[in-house]
Amino acid sequence: SQQMICPISHRIMDFPMISPSGHSYDRESIVEWLSRRAVDPLSLTPLAAAALYPNRALQNEIVERLERLAGEAVVAGDARLAEAARAKLRYVQAAKASTPAQASFLIEAGPLGKLINDC
Repeated sequence: SQQMICPISHRIMDFPMISPSGHSYDRESIVEWLSRRAVDPLSLTPLAAAALYPNRALQNEIVERLERLAGEAVVAGDARLAEAARAKLRYVQAAKASTPAQASFLIEAGPLGKLINDC
């Protein structure tokens, strides 16, 4: 679903944060954006990092979709996609439970990360 894709990074969000204007962004992407520009990327209204809060409903939806994708890939015999979905799922779950610094080492932007974000 398009709502799971960060409008900044164009990748599946790991830890969606919602702005006061109602737009969701991946935590890492929006924090980096705000370090350069103090505006909401879509509404262009002033925005500070302190005004963001976790979008738990969207994160739960992302977890459910990744679980479903992994299961469908197993049934279809696509081991590579199943492993990529499980790897992304582990990362999303770790991001939910930890600080950005703790979660960043869990997965690198390599072939599996590219594969799952290209789905």
